[in-house]
Amino acid sequence: MTMGWMANTDIQPPTSLQAVLAYVGKYVSKPEKASTSYLELQARVLPHVNDRMPFLSFVARFLNQFVAERDWSAQEVCHFLLKIPMQNASCIVVPLDCRPEEHQNDTIALEQGEIANKRSALQRYRERFTLKPENVGNTALETLSLFEWMREWDWFKFRPRPRVNPRVIKYYPFPHYSNDSAL
Repeated sequence: MTMGWMANTDIQPPTSLQAVLAYVGKYVSKPEKASTSYLELQARVLPHVNDRMPFLSFVARFLNQFVAERDWSAQEVCHFLLKIPMQNASCIVVPLDCRPEEHQNDTIALEQGEIANKRSALQRYRERFTLKPENVGNTALETLSLFEWMREWDWFKFRPRPRVNPRVIKYYPFPHYSNDSAL
């Protein structure tokens, strides 16, 4: 089978703990192939750009090269195939859009293959009495601040989340500060 496959199969059974550790150390420390830079991709694409529509031709060819040359590390592939998240956080970060309402985007959710328009946490906070009329008169909801709502409350059940760490709020857009030294 090995002869028919004509593959490089370097089989050396480890005979001692030192041999196993040396093999694992050599395998783990093997560097990955360096990525192709954007300048190199551009240089490779430019000779093949169509004269009639140069910009469109360049962008299409560049994107094709970019996708073809995409680097995937062995770890990324492993995490992707085994459906293991590539990061783990000890806290939940929730976004809070602080722009005027007319400039805010709709909240879109993909659930069970269907796209649905959802209310943001801010909209649910504002509508907490109209969405559930039984919330009227609930002193906890009436005195609740938006900060507490975002960090500690279940936005769909209209009650505090038990036994969990408070969420971290990510405010955006980030404020733009002036460089003016007179301030």
